[in-house]
Amino acid sequence: KEHDVRLFCGYMKEGEEVYSTKDYTHEGVEVRGVNLSRFYDMSREENYYNPRVNAIFRKYVKEFAPDIIHFHSIQALGAQITDVAIDLGIPFVVTMHDWWWVCNDMFLATRSGRRCPNILNIGECDCMPADFLRRRYDYLLDKAKSFKHILASSGYLKSSLSDNAIPNELITVNENGLLKDKFSPKEKKTTDNIVFTYLGGQWPQKGIKTLVDALNRIGESDRYEARLYGAQNYLHDNNIKAHASMKTPAAFKNDKIVDVLSDSDVLILPTMSRESFSLATREAFLCDTPVICSDCGGAEEIVEDGVNGYVFKTGDDAMLAEKMRELIEHPEKIKQFKNNIDKDRIVSMEAQVKQLVEIYESALSQETQKYTPDQKIDCKITDRTRWFNDALHTYVTRNCDEMALYLDPPFLYAVANIESARLKEEMERLFPLTDGEAERIIATLRELKLTVARATN
Repeated sequence: KEHDVRLFCGYMKEGEEVYSTKDYTHEGVEVRGVNLSRFYDMSREENYYNPRVNAIFRKYVKEFAPDIIHFHSIQALGAQITDVAIDLGIPFVVTMHDWWWVCNDMFLATRSGRRCPNILNIGECDCMPADFLRRRYDYLLDKAKSFKHILASSGYLKSSLSDNAIPNELITVNENGLLKDKFSPKEKKTTDNIVFTYLGGQWPQKGIKTLVDALNRIGESDRYEARLYGAQNYLHDNNIKAHASMKTPAAFKNDKIVDVLSDSDVLILPTMSRESFSLATREAFLCDTPVICSDCGGAEEIVEDGVNGYVFKTGDDAMLAEKMRELIEHPEKIKQFKNNIDKDRIVSMEAQVKQLVEIYESALSQETQKYTPDQKIDCKITDRTRWFNDALHTYVTRNCDEMALYLDPPFLYAVANIESARLKEEMERLFPLTDGEAERIIATLRELKLTVARATN
């Protein structure tokens, strides 16, 4: 609309230099991307703490000089990227789209799809070594508690984040909006049978096994068909022979979603982990398609059991089969469910944008520091690393004469964050430093001029 918006994001490109950047335009919006290929691996520390990104982001922010920054999915960019906004005095908000801030696998679930307790217990997690998970959790939670504006996509997600120690009073629900005028239902064309549709592909967390087991319980019938989009590899890899009522059409591009949902009678959402929002549920309702979902959270905010769909216990294929069989035997219930869909409960894109602008204006009303856009970085952090004394050191060069040093993590952190007013406090919290070592590190870097040079007033 009348706002000037630019995007800064990571991307994956093997064969290109890590941390290299590229500028491009996406749907009329200018974008700067940073190659972070290897760091999308959740087992790497850089997935949540990647200070080398800060210098790249700082440069970009100073070029654009934005009024406000909105942080979304910052995996691989690292949570420390918010330090740039803090250091430069720029207001910002953070949207938590899932559980990344408290859970290494984002959805409070194991990689095999098993749901973890509602309240995370790091000591019981087995997806990564305990010391890694504790270090990650403590760092991200401490960061989150320092924010002023946190957004969550649903009331369910807000409640769950709050249960896991993200301060409830900092979180505002900002539901994902849909372009509702693009979801005009079309006439069902391909068959008179009841069509159950599944969109989750072969990812175990989306519940494909539960659905296949339920379909095998129901068995083959000429009264229904189940379309499992993108699931053909799952059946092949697990030596599962589909009966005649099970179809495995290929995955499709999102511009076909209205056609697919309009040609369905019921959407099946058998998620094993959690849905922070469930966009697919809202899209189905806008196409007049009822939903059968597991008790996965976000979908339950709009699916009412026995009113506009059914809710079944997560992983309970017998219960799912029972719900599906009920609709096969009593198809008139599908029509009742359609009539009970309340589309007014689905937030429009316009409504979400209106709320966002109000949140931005609130954040902008707070007094902020000023920053000088002509500050220059006197060093370059490279991609070269080497192990010394059981610590991974990074190669840093000075721009003016290319003098170079291998720096250990505390030194490297100071290079990336030297402008932070809380640098000494942050270093002592993050690293096991001896008395006076934080001051020594900062003084050494200033002496070597491996710092960000501040402009004086």
